[in-house]
Order: sequence, then C-alpha cells, then structure tokens
Amino acid sequence: MKNLNDLVEERIAHKLKMGASNAVAAMTRLREEGKISQDFIFEVGTERKGISTNIEFYPNDLGRIGATFHVPNQGSREYTINKHAIRQVAEKLKIPGQYLTNLLFGEKWQSSLAYEILNTHNGWTERNKVLVRSVGSEVRAFLSDQYRRLDSQKIFGTHVDEVYKNGGQLADGWMDDTRLMVETLLPKPIQINTELNGMILIAFGTRLSSSDYGDGALELRSFVMQGICLNGLVRESVLRAVHLGSRLPSTLGLSEETYESDSKTTALAIRDLTKNLYSSDVIKTRMLEIKAASEMPIDPARELKNLTAVQKLLKGEADEIGQLLMRNNPDDGLQGDATLWKLTQGITAFANREDISDRRRNELQELAGNLFDRVNR
Repeated sequence: MKNLNDLVEERIAHKLKMGASNAVAAMTRLREEGKISQDFIFEVGTERKGISTNIEFYPNDLGRIGATFHVPNQGSREYTINKHAIRQVAEKLKIPGQYLTNLLFGEKWQSSLAYEILNTHNGWTERNKVLVRSVGSEVRAFLSDQYRRLDSQKIFGTHVDEVYKNGGQLADGWMDDTRLMVETLLPKPIQINTELNGMILIAFGTRLSSSDYGDGALELRSFVMQGICLNGLVRESVLRAVHLGSRLPSTLGLSEETYESDSKTTALAIRDLTKNLYSSDVIKTRMLEIKAASEMPIDPARELKNLTAVQKLLKGEADEIGQLLMRNNPDDGLQGDATLWKLTQGITAFANREDISDRRRNELQELAGNLFDRVNR
C-alpha cells in the first residue's frame, strides 16, 4: 500500500503534467498574438469643442463595439473595441466606465444611448494623447502615452528558463484577452507537522503574472500548494512593476531601443528573483509561516463576515466556504481546529471548484495568501 507521501507525489506529478499544457498554451497564445499586435500613438477628444475628432464609435455588424480611427498621415482604420479597452477610453473621456459598459451591453435603447454618450463626450472633451494597443483588428487597450512597454515573451521565457535551472516545472497557466499567468512548482512535497491541523504536505514554487494592456502590474510571487487536495495560494509580490515610464514619442520607432533595454533589465531582475524564490531560505520562511498560521485560532464565521464586509468575498462565496470549513474533510485539505491556516485552505478549496473562472481563482488564492500577513505582524 502506498504511503501518503507517495500518493501526494503522484498527485503533484499529475498536476504538473496537466498544468504544463495550460502554461504552454498560454505562452503560445502570447507568441502568436505578438505576431499580429501593433502599437500606435493616437489622440481621443477634440481640438475644438464639438468638431474635429479622430474617432467615431458605432455598433458593428457582429454586434460588437466598433470604431473608425482617423490616424494622421495613415488614413482610416476600422477596429472592434475590447470591453476592457472601452472602460479605459471612457475614463479618458470622463465617462463612468461601469455605467457605460452596463449601457453598451444592455437593451437596445441603452446601447444606442451609450454610443451617443461616447461620441458626444469625444466631441467635447479636450484632446488626450494615448497609446493604442491592438491585436489584429481588435483594440485591447487605450493607455497612457507614458506607458512603459515591455516584451512579455522575453520576460516569461527568462522566468521559465530559471525555474527549470532550479528544479521547478510548469504547473499551470492561462491567458485571456488582457492578462497572462504562469505557475511553477518543485515536484517533491515537503512535510510540515502541526499541532492543531495535523500533517501537511506542501509543494513550493512561483507565480508570474502580467498584463500588456493595463489590466494589472507585472508581479512575481511565491506559490504554495497543498499536495493532498491541490489547494494553492500565493504570498506577497516580490516584484510589482507598474508600466509607467517617460512619455512616448509620436513615432514609436524612436523608442525601440528603450523598449529592448527596459525588457532586458526587467527579464534579468525576474531571473534573479525567481532563483531567490526557489532558495532554501525562502522555502523555510514559507514553512514557518504555515506552521505559525496553524497555531493561530480564529472564529471562522467572524472572519468570513469581515471579508464580505470589505468586499473581498461575495456573500454566496463566504457561505460556501463556511460550509466547507464545517465539513472538515481532509480531501479538501481541511482538518483539525479552526485556525488561520484552515481558513486559507477553506478559501482555496472553494477556489478549486471547476465553475470558478481562472481569474477569480487567482484572486481568491491571493486573498488567502494575504491572510498570512497577520503571522508576520
């Protein structure tokens, strides 16, 4: 009969096998979209009130948000606008983003009103220079003209190379229209014995996430996964790079040297930080945090109520996490007394549900990891 350690190693190996394909798919999408992506400097708003605008918004034939861009010296271009990008341009035109998107994707009269608001604001708002980022015929972002462009392929590639040098493997990953994430793990679990929550088998690794479209900073974090149930959480970011730099020139070709230099510098920083996160000192720190969290009694109902009050959890999520904690099923990574460690596992066990989106799963894992800040305080 297999012992628990062998069973956990098998589960981690299966996780790595399945998750690696997700990470490779995400990296492949990043590479393929890079071949058809384009940046250009553009101006939204107007030179003179009510006239002389460079863009018109309209519903296109596919039922999506369309726009005609009049690019100086380059003629007109037709694009669809990503939902994320429309919130960004709404901010530039001084329109509440949530209000506008609710109208755009509401009933027909609401959609018509939304386009009227967009075009009217664009005709009366002072000119605002932006960096437009497109993939094929879709605009993904309207960004500041001080946006610091970075080569995500170089950065993520350097990170993965360093992971393998330190014995780690790809564990998971995803990419949607505006954000990318890759997780890595060491394949061998480490045993931690606790007085109140029994024996815990943990795999350690990293999570690197970023957005080329202003949908989050470049962040590198420690990733911790409980082997028996594959509950994962992440600790604080060791790098949080906001993409802001000097103002971009109208001709982006002039800034290619800066683009290459910034990307190389960031990739080297990621390499060094990745190596550090795989060091024995950092892993020992994570182990001590887990042990300390398992010695910190809590009131689960009060904790979940507080997390709901500050909008970290939805009420329905808190209710279901509470039920998981009550069931106390070791297969969910839950056993023993009500401690801070057990609360983090309740949150991440809920996050593991198949109906939870990749993005929300990551948010819940970050929430669980942030609870460890109490241990350090």
